[in-house]
Amino acid sequence: MSLITGLTSTLLALPWASPVHAQGNPGAAQVLGCGNNELVATPYGHVLNNMWNKQAAGRGNWRQCLQVRTNAQGNKEWGWTWNWPRKDNLYAYPQVMIGVSPWRAEANNDPRFPIRIDRLKRLVIEHDVSITSDGKQNLATDLWITRQAPVVGKPDPANIRAELMIWTHASPGLVDAATKPLATFELAGQTWTLYSRPATHKLDNGSEVGWTYIAYVAKKEMLKGKLDVRALVLDAVARGLISAQDHVAGFEWGNELVSGSGSTWVKQFALTVE
Repeated sequence: MSLITGLTSTLLALPWASPVHAQGNPGAAQVLGCGNNELVATPYGHVLNNMWNKQAAGRGNWRQCLQVRTNAQGNKEWGWTWNWPRKDNLYAYPQVMIGVSPWRAEANNDPRFPIRIDRLKRLVIEHDVSITSDGKQNLATDLWITRQAPVVGKPDPANIRAELMIWTHASPGLVDAATKPLATFELAGQTWTLYSRPATHKLDNGSEVGWTYIAYVAKKEMLKGKLDVRALVLDAVARGLISAQDHVAGFEWGNELVSGSGSTWVKQFALTVE
């Protein structure tokens, strides 16, 4: 997501969670930038160095950077590296960003978005990612669901109906006891636990906006494979959490970083939207 707050993200305890380690030893990484909100264009979308809550880290040599390398097959891989305090907090969300965000003013980088849900025929992500970390993080898809199609270049968080997240990996110990599960069910070849609650955020002008936070958490972690995102969006419609007339503003996917240091490499990423 382009903007995460402690009120819009939920840390959950996952029974399958285990430390993740990268495989192989491809070429050396090249640092592309370490500034907050730096964007790098890649074949699969913008990679965004989102450090929305870096101030929570306090004083210290805390750092998060975008990076690129060439793998053994001669193909480029993009990713990010980080070093945050050992104390748990939600510091950042480095991500692949496609389409429009109701929080940001950048130009739309994919004409397939925004798209109304009842016109969505396919929304499938295929990915292969490696994560090395000595701290806590997840791997999450994030969709901002808006009532109206967002206007490009005009951030409008008041237009948000819901934030729909899909967790396919998390470290041990990501817990928010205040959020209780709504359901556990089978869908799209996976067992999911569904969480939902109201969320609010205070804007810089002092006004407050609110939406519904929705999280689908996979029982079996998936760092490689295909995920039918549309199936989960339609499940949220069927449960009355969002409307079929709402819009998917864009597609965001990355790591919510909670503690420690590490790195992520995106070895494959493809998004099908019809």
